[in-house]
Amino acid sequence: MILDIQLFLRICGKYISSSANEKANLICENGLRSYFAQDSETGGELRLGDWYDERVNAIVEQIADLYVGLK
Repeated sequence: MILDIQLFLRICGKYISSSANEKANLICENGLRSYFAQDSETGGELRLGDWYDERVNAIVEQIADLYVGLK
């Protein structure tokens, strides 16, 4: 769901205010903190921002032909 939110923000970025973008990122961060706090493998550590960006970028490349705003 977090990656879905990040993808949505990327697709609709120019139509979303910076305030809404910041709030969405805070929601994502809180969700990730809650998730990783329960994950014994990561010891509660968040992954670096690049990890999420790489996954969102990969999806954007796959669907860019369907959404003109992604090119």
